Amino acid sequence: MPSVFGAFRGASMVKSFITTLLQ
Repeated sequence: MPSVFGAFRGASMVKSFITTLLQ
């Protein structure tokens, strides 16, 4: 479970980072 949670958190961070770059 921890790995899945970490992956979800990581994906969220990456998505936020990409969104910032695209703005």
